[in-house]
Formats: sequence, C-alpha cells, structure tokens
Amino acid sequence: EITAVLVLMAIISAYVIGRSVNTEQIDLAAQTDRIRNQIRYAHSMAMKRSDRIWGIKCDTNTDQYWLFSVPIPVAANAENQENNQITFPGEINKKISLADLGIDNMTGFTLFFDRIGRPYTGYTDEDTNSPLVDPGQIITINVGGQTRDITVIPETGLTQ
Repeated sequence: EITAVLVLMAIISAYVIGRSVNTEQIDLAAQTDRIRNQIRYAHSMAMKRSDRIWGIKCDTNTDQYWLFSVPIPVAANAENQENNQITFPGEINKKISLADLGIDNMTGFTLFFDRIGRPYTGYTDEDTNSPLVDPGQIITINVGGQTRDITVIPETGLTQ
C-alpha cells in the first residue's frame, strides 16, 4: 500500500510541476544567464588585456548585440566598426541576433570596461568618459511577454 501511495504521489507531483513551469520561463532564464555571462566575459577581458578597452553593445535598431575591443584612445563609434568586433567564445558570428536566441527584445546599451573593470556608457581615454551611476545599467530582456533584468553595478562592473 505504501508503494502504491508513493507511486501515485510521484505521478501527481510530476504532473503539477510540469504544468507550473512553461518553456518561456526556462528560455528567459537561459538567455538572461547567457547574456549575463557574456557581459562578464567582456569585463574579465578588459582586466586581462589592459592595452585595450573591451565592451558589449546592443543595438535596438538591428536587434543585435556584439562584443568589441578598441584601442586607447577610443575613436568615436569605434565599437560599431567591424574590425573592432570580436566573436564571443562558442559563437559563429560576431553579431548575435536577438531573434535567433528567441528574445523578443532587449534594452539597448553600450558598455565599456576599462583596465580595472570599471563600467562606462561612453569612453574616450582615462580622463574623458561617462561612468555608470547608481543604480547602474539595467538591461531588460523580454521573452514571451515575460521580463528579467540584468544590472551592471557602477565602479565594479559586476553583474546581477
């Protein structure tokens, strides 16, 4: 009798759990983690390669985002030049399409990271730049009508 009750409880639990989690929630969590890790990659590369400024940009006009590395001093719109764009590890193309990831839309942003990992929205040289201010850069990702936020913290560049 105990075995029968346990089997019935397992079947009912599997059914309830299967009905409570939908694929949009799983897709949203996966894509949010992916983009968060890619921002962390740009942040870590900036600290490893102090001769260049690293960053990531999302363009809402094209619904694409990309990793870039630019020499110091940073020329205007250097992050948009193809020769400064870098392919993320594990990716095929330099520019990643939001639609290919199943993302409906994402906040447009440009993040630069200096040699000690500080984040900026604009960067020219060590004296001329636009540092992030509180509460930081908030990036909203939308998949299937559900949203999640990624926050890049000022001063440290850490992501939450």
